[in-house]
Amino acid sequence: LCCFFSHVHSMEQTIATKQEPTAREWNNFTTAVCNDWIKETESFLTKYQVSSNKLASSLNLACIHGAMGTVKTLIKHGADVNGIPHKRPLLSAISISNATLVELLLICGADIFRQYSSEPESALLTNSISFTALDLAKHTVQRSAETSDRRIAEAAKILEFIAQPM
Repeated sequence: LCCFFSHVHSMEQTIATKQEPTAREWNNFTTAVCNDWIKETESFLTKYQVSSNKLASSLNLACIHGAMGTVKTLIKHGADVNGIPHKRPLLSAISISNATLVELLLICGADIFRQYSSEPESALLTNSISFTALDLAKHTVQRSAETSDRRIAEAAKILEFIAQPM
């Protein structure tokens, strides 16, 4: 029990000693996220304290650029796969037609039906419904059949929702 408390204490010290990055360091981090530079991203996240909103925004940016390694790194560091209002990683992955990224986000708990109170009813799918999105949903359904019943049900809902006429 004593070891546990000393471990928690040292973790708290580590968090307390993390500093805020400068504007230049943020710019370098953004470049690393966009270019899928995993080592640099990991180093930044280890060195600096990053708010949950900035982590979620960074995850969305990584999805826009299809940076799979960076996406995994950001999720490992606690980025919310559902993002924040108006910055949705799942929508970004769908918009670039990256089925593997869509699948990763769904497996990690992304919810296509999540609604934020500050967004209009159709915010998640605005400007993203296309033949490609429908193909991605079909692909997700097929791949989900290989993983779990829960994912099959979620992917089927996505397919049904996307297939509805606007």
